[in-house]
Amino acid sequence: MTASTLGSTSAAPEVSSTKTNVVGVRVSGRVWRHPKKPANRTTMSRGLHKTWDKRLEERSALATMKAREREMKFEAAEKKKQARLVTEARKKAAAEKEHQAHLAKLLSAKQLQRRKRKELRAKSRLKH
Repeated sequence: MTASTLGSTSAAPEVSSTKTNVVGVRVSGRVWRHPKKPANRTTMSRGLHKTWDKRLEERSALATMKAREREMKFEAAEKKKQARLVTEARKKAAAEKEHQAHLAKLLSAKQLQRRKRKELRAKSRLKH
């Protein structure tokens, strides 16, 4: 090596200038991959190509199916909610009946009537 080859720095910029992206060359550097062109609807065969009307028809059919599905889910949820409310009301009535039976054992008939009137007054105050 001579001093003239060591002192020259003109070779370094040339190497970096070849690093620019060239059209058709893969950015990832995987040269073994074949470059693919983007799919073009006009170059597709007629059997694979769907018309715009056909695609719109499919979209509308899908939208109506989804709407019906949502409607059915809503109806099922409403049924479930109603069944739950009926069950809760039944349980509440059974608990009240049991409470009254327990009180009937402990109290006389007159005391029971007074207590019922008192509870009804309390309930009516809460409603207003």
